[in-house]
Amino acid sequence: MAAKYWYVAGNGSSNWNTSGVWFNGPGGTGGTTTTPTASDDAILDSASGSGTLTIAATSTCGSLRASTFTGTIAGISVLNIVSMPLTGATVLSLGGTLTYTGLITISGSATNGVILANGKTHNASITFNAPSGSFIFNDLFICRNVFTLTAGSVSGASVSVGSLSLSNSNVRRFEFTNLYFSGSGTLLSIATQTNLTWAVSNIYITNATANSKSMALSNLVYCNNIYIQGSGASSTVISSAASTGIFPNVIISKTDGTLNFGTSSFNDVTYIEGSTISWAGSSPITIYGNVTLCNSMSIITSNSLTFSGSSQTLTTFNKTFTGVLVVNGTGTFVNDFTLNGNYTSTYVGTTGILIGEVIETNFNGDIQLNNASISINTGVVAGSFVNFNNSVSTINIGVSGNNVSLGNTNLSGGLTINSGSLSIRQNSVLNINSFASSSTVNIRDIFLGIDTIINLTRTTSGSAWNTTNGIAQGVLNFNAGTSTINIIGQSDSEVTFIPGGIALYDLNINRGNGGAYNAFTGFYGSTSSSGNATFRNFRDLTKLAPGFANYILFQGGCTINIQDTFEVGNTNNLTYIYLGGTSTVSFNLVKQNQGLVICPNLRINASNASPSNTWYAISGSIDDPTNTGWIFNNIPRRLGSLGVG
Repeated sequence: MAAKYWYVAGNGSSNWNTSGVWFNGPGGTGGTTTTPTASDDAILDSASGSGTLTIAATSTCGSLRASTFTGTIAGISVLNIVSMPLTGATVLSLGGTLTYTGLITISGSATNGVILANGKTHNASITFNAPSGSFIFNDLFICRNVFTLTAGSVSGASVSVGSLSLSNSNVRRFEFTNLYFSGSGTLLSIATQTNLTWAVSNIYITNATANSKSMALSNLVYCNNIYIQGSGASSTVISSAASTGIFPNVIISKTDGTLNFGTSSFNDVTYIEGSTISWAGSSPITIYGNVTLCNSMSIITSNSLTFSGSSQTLTTFNKTFTGVLVVNGTGTFVNDFTLNGNYTSTYVGTTGILIGEVIETNFNGDIQLNNASISINTGVVAGSFVNFNNSVSTINIGVSGNNVSLGNTNLSGGLTINSGSLSIRQNSVLNINSFASSSTVNIRDIFLGIDTIINLTRTTSGSAWNTTNGIAQGVLNFNAGTSTINIIGQSDSEVTFIPGGIALYDLNINRGNGGAYNAFTGFYGSTSSSGNATFRNFRDLTKLAPGFANYILFQGGCTINIQDTFEVGNTNNLTYIYLGGTSTVSFNLVKQNQGLVICPNLRINASNASPSNTWYAISGSIDDPTNTGWIFNNIPRRLGSLGVG
């Protein structure tokens, strides 16, 4: 390979192919020679002067070395570099002032041919098409346009490209620690990955313009980290297919614009404080690591987030979502998940939060789902825990798993227990439409907690409470703790409370707020046993408008045990203690502890009260021949030391 030096006297300029400007030695020494060919080294050095070399037509050389050049390289035509099979030889070394915007193609058969940028930037495209060649980038090489690898091997520490094209089936290897994208549009073209070897640790997307850009990783093409940087109101679309098997971390410090995740799988997604980029899009995202959202970013997305890794955290900084949150370990992963910060979603659909295969899930912030429900289905993992450590507001909660704990809860719908266990934390308040144990035969446990309050608000007919399922099958273990259950809601529709034989602590019926209607509350189901119950205190606090009546209906043949207090009836409205349902068999009211029962303004039928001399119906109550044990219209002469029960 011959060395040919460019020189024009007096710091002059010329085109590449001008006759008489190439010499055998530097600075015009050694005599003139021909224009470089594929077998020659084209050298521009400090002796070449400060003139301008213009590539005005397609040109060729074996290598271009310009590291000490002080002039300018200009032009728009193609420069073909055909490297020779020399190990470690310099193939391309940039220098001088580069205004050149032509395509550089590198072919040949060099072994570890060296590419040097020397702090310079190639303002156009570069293509490597060397089936038997390999090239090493010894410093950061910046290509402002398309970097294409058609065949051969390129490697190094860092390369910066406008975009990268790797789509063909030739044998090729692309291996860099850092890959920088500065262009717009499609940043990475990898539709065909046959015979491709890819190894990139970090991808940086930097572009301060308003032009949109997109990048998709899939199959063989993956990386450890994706950094999205810069500024500008551009839209950036990023996706990483699950088939890669290795999922990148995404770190966003970009300001302005939007980030749109396509159908993707990622490890960590981190928005760094100071980023004001919006998170947009509607495709589902699977996360195998953690998600951290900074204060100054916004979410305008309906993306569904699925956490499927191990020991994961979502830190929301009180953002509002519009998608679905899914926590579900897959494959070899059995997840434990923590939510830090409040979680609010405006998602409209059936399930807004789905808890699947997990060991433990902790929601450490408030949960607000006004248009969707929470489904917990962790039964596939023995001993799993789902803890709602702050308030929850949603439509329905369905529990089909182990060890679920709730605090303050507002449900416009119901709370249903299918399997596992449910515990209500101390002093919590639950405002719900209904509470039910499903008809499945799975074992389940319910603990209502210490000093908790459950408000059952029904404004339409239907079941406010049903725990007969599970009790009937012998699979429900129920502990009322020291809870208070309030049946409330202004409606003349009948509300049913089907205990199924459980023991409850305090029950208050308060159906009235001055509305013009009758109130019906039924304690019965399809069988006599479904109406059985034990209450520590049973109180009726209903206040209706004058002329309207309050109906408390019991299942025929059932037994209601009252441990301490049975306060039913008031002086303003007539209260009916009547038989409900279709049975004609009397129901039983049993006072278990000492003390009297004194109820004003009642009408009673089909009621057997015991023990004798305990149950008093006064103030105009009407006797019914089917009643037993009641003492009508007589005030006890002496209450005794125990007072009224």
